[in-house]
Amino acid sequence: MKFKSLLITIILLNLYFIPLTAQNFVKVKKDAYKIEELGFKEAWKHVKKGNKYFRMNKKGTYFMALDHYLSAFKHNEDNAALNYLIGICYLKTSEPVKALKYIDNAYLIDENLTEDILYWLGRAKQYNYKFDDAINDYEEYTNGLPLKKLQRKKTNIDKRIEECEGGIKLMKNPVRCFVDNLGKGVNTEEPEYSPVFFFEDSILYFTSRRENTTGGKINPHNRMYYEDVYISKAKNGKWGKAEQMDKPINSIHNDAVVDISPEGKELCIYKGYKGNGNLYNSQFKNDSWQKPGKMRKINTGNYRESSVSITKDSMTIYFISNRKGGQGRQDIWVSEKNKISL
Repeated sequence: MKFKSLLITIILLNLYFIPLTAQNFVKVKKDAYKIEELGFKEAWKHVKKGNKYFRMNKKGTYFMALDHYLSAFKHNEDNAALNYLIGICYLKTSEPVKALKYIDNAYLIDENLTEDILYWLGRAKQYNYKFDDAINDYEEYTNGLPLKKLQRKKTNIDKRIEECEGGIKLMKNPVRCFVDNLGKGVNTEEPEYSPVFFFEDSILYFTSRRENTTGGKINPHNRMYYEDVYISKAKNGKWGKAEQMDKPINSIHNDAVVDISPEGKELCIYKGYKGNGNLYNSQFKNDSWQKPGKMRKINTGNYRESSVSITKDSMTIYFISNRKGGQGRQDIWVSEKNKISL
């Protein structure tokens, strides 16, 4: 289980950050969906409400669509279109592993339901470590594409296949690893991630989504609390109780720590609310962190910049961006004193 957890980090984690290819909307036909009068009227309302949210094609609305589709599923579990839509919703939300059951059902019921069903079946299998089967589905999907569509989609599919091939190699050559819990001082039932260590690994900055988040609101895109930055200090080999950093580091929206300069005087933070997010840095002056300011030479404004890493001499930074000019949807860029390149 520990090895599989590492695999998801190495091979599959990037799937959460790379936008999904646009899917086809499949209409649930009323006459094919209805199997009996009892409960149909209420179930059909859920189908229509699910369709409304699904067609909005926004992160947060897929959660709402999924709730309605799952309610409708109780009336008829053997409708291919409904199974497909549920599977796509799971792939678009935070539980993509659950998508396989439904997309596989849709394909078994009607393999010609939609031209992209093999692509999404491959995606669902990839999340479930079925790498060989996923590759077969990707290849079969591309073999059936017209030339113009193939040219548009080839880069994306080749990337998926490459990820699966990497997963196969790792599964064949497992490495024994030990994953230790940092303790109750750091970890809770809520998500804790994006660790940044400082001062000989005795100070830890990290990101969490907890009930006491600044502003107390929930992000509609994923139904979790907004991110805040926390800090914990090690003493006698144990991490102390984490403290939530005050304003101006944390705001009412997403605030995630991404790195700290080697001398500890500059904290890099990712801030995001709607759509694209940007990188900010806060200077440590007069024994306190100052209000974070945008890294203007890095941020484009129209695209998403995240995951910055600062070199030991503080002269170069590497960061992730989906800006134009890259090779894919998320690329590594480097900035060196008035110069930015891929």
